[in-house]
Amino acid sequence: MSDACPPVVHVVGRKNHGKTTLVVALIEHLAARGRSVGAIKHTPHEHPLDVPGKDSARFGAAGARRWALVTGAGAALFAPDLRGRDALSRLLPHFDGCELVLVEGLLDGPGPRIEVFRAEAGGAPLAAERDDIDLLVT
Repeated sequence: MSDACPPVVHVVGRKNHGKTTLVVALIEHLAARGRSVGAIKHTPHEHPLDVPGKDSARFGAAGARRWALVTGAGAALFAPDLRGRDALSRLLPHFDGCELVLVEGLLDGPGPRIEVFRAEAGGAPLAAERDDIDLLVT
């Protein structure tokens, strides 16, 4: 793991405005051109980090600060202590092989912000109330 972090682009917007759709399309487009892209999803909702009762989840239930699951298909790091504003900066070094990291749903942190807005989904664009939105995609 390197201390150098790849550049970050945030994809933000209100619920059901198409953030994930745009992130997936960007990943597909860049990956098809040989680019190495990472992605991070931020949600304010609670989401289980592991499957309760499985061996890996038992490590966390026993009090492990962090634990990982490594399989022939890849690895997952469970880090319930990475919360709040510093979570992104502490995660980014793990993306050292990526040329770019797309971060969905996190308004704070370094990097430009692309807002996805669909008028039919309701509400006003975040850009109407924030001056740190760099691009509005409709």
